[in-house]
Amino acid sequence: MFFPGSIPCFYLTVSLAALWNGAPVVESAASRLTTLAARMTTQPQFLAIITADGPTYTRPDGVHVISVAHLGP
Repeated sequence: MFFPGSIPCFYLTVSLAALWNGAPVVESAASRLTTLAARMTTQPQFLAIITADGPTYTRPDGVHVISVAHLGP
């Protein structure tokens, strides 16, 4: 998201149905996210994919994969 005067960051949400296919969906989302970031004039502070379930980790390309379960109490 980008709000005027803020540091840009982008995230993608992957639905639970998409997770049934597993890694290919996250791989595709990360590829699109890095492509989008490369086209920006102001680079985002971080890139993240938010998933409905699964592990939270940082990919080798620097994209964070975050389970929504880890965002709250």
